[in-house]
Amino acid sequence: MVCQRTAMPQDGSLDFKLVQRICLLQQALDQALDTLDELKLRVENHKLLESQLAQTEEYSNAQQKIIANLKEQLNEKSEWQNHILQKLLLGVQHIINQQQLELERLRVRIQQSQTEVQDYLLRIKNYYQSAPAERLFEQDLELISEVMVVRALTVSLSSQLHVAQQHIRELDTTLTRHQVNFARLLAYQESIARQLTDPIALPPVESEDWEEDPIALTQVIKAQQQKLEERDHELVEQFHQQNQLKHRCQELAAERDHCKRQLLALQQENENLREQVLSQSSQANEYEAAIHYWQQRHSSSQ
Repeated sequence: MVCQRTAMPQDGSLDFKLVQRICLLQQALDQALDTLDELKLRVENHKLLESQLAQTEEYSNAQQKIIANLKEQLNEKSEWQNHILQKLLLGVQHIINQQQLELERLRVRIQQSQTEVQDYLLRIKNYYQSAPAERLFEQDLELISEVMVVRALTVSLSSQLHVAQQHIRELDTTLTRHQVNFARLLAYQESIARQLTDPIALPPVESEDWEEDPIALTQVIKAQQQKLEERDHELVEQFHQQNQLKHRCQELAAERDHCKRQLLALQQENENLREQVLSQSSQANEYEAAIHYWQQRHSSSQ
């Protein structure tokens, strides 16, 4: 409403003042309506921001619950993996220690057998030197053949002992690799656990600030949403890393099975070595009995 001044006679001054006052009241009413519209708009913005903040807090609480569940599952899985890997390492170490002791006993036995063979060869040499040539001619080929067999057995046993020792060194290397992988897994699990223990920081916002500065509240909400998105990305990465960890555990289990097969093969080789050593000892005894027999015949013929 627009109020205009018009020329009025002197006796209408009262009406003029009344019209002027009405114009002022109309202007004040228009300003009050504008202020009321602005307040309504601020109230609507305030309600919208409150709703967004409530949704953000609800989403944050849900994320915290998910993180807590993931942390609990990770701890349970870590305990299970630690138990399995520790048991595996102890088992492999125990088997390797047993194999090393067995190989040491086998090495001593081979050395004794080699000494017996050397003594046997020395007795044969002395026998050849002391016995008449006409009585030894018939057995030359047989004795030489037996000596070659004994030498071949000695060389074979030494070679197989070297192979067995090489297997033990390979098993030690495998065990060391498992221990290194085990330490890496522990460090990786601890790092994930530390990440899961870090809560999402939500900066406090006073309700009085919402009315005074709604733009600041909007920025806070955006920052919180960005942090939640970052945590979502971290969760995806953690799931991916967890799958990688599971795959690595499967690889370790496969290596463990391969290591067990190698140990079984090594045990079989050791058993074969023991049988060969026993056979060599038996043959040495037979050779000694034969030499003793020929010595007696030689003595009786003289």
